[in-house]
Amino acid sequence: MCLENSTARSNWENNTKSQSIQSREYRAFVIPGKLERLPIEWTWREIASWIDTEGSFHSEKRGGYYADIAQKDKNVIQEICSFWHEQGLHPNMTIDKFVGCYHAHLHRVDIAIVIKNTEPYMRTENKKEQIKQFKENVNDPRKTLHRG
Repeated sequence: MCLENSTARSNWENNTKSQSIQSREYRAFVIPGKLERLPIEWTWREIASWIDTEGSFHSEKRGGYYADIAQKDKNVIQEICSFWHEQGLHPNMTIDKFVGCYHAHLHRVDIAIVIKNTEPYMRTENKKEQIKQFKENVNDPRKTLHRG
């Protein structure tokens, strides 16, 4: 994940000494125009390596699912989003202005597709555990909203 730049932190602290603001308030959506891909071809194996090292899968019992990859290099995140878009997924790209880190996000059904295509290439126990937790949460019986 992106680490905080000490210079950026000190500049921010100097500009906001009396304010107590969470970093989430510094998130702004980046709406890229038409993304042009570099001649490098992306594969699911490369996406898996990025998720394994710079990303994560999140799943909650109440049904909140998302995946995230963070990187300070904007071009890499744009390429990842472009690859996902070509695969029929619906990525979002954001920037955390406080840290200067770009994020590629996927939500809901798209995560199942990413997990299906990247799981064989995951190496870290942390990501394997996140995938296991996702599968358990998806397979749990759901409560109904209406009495039937």
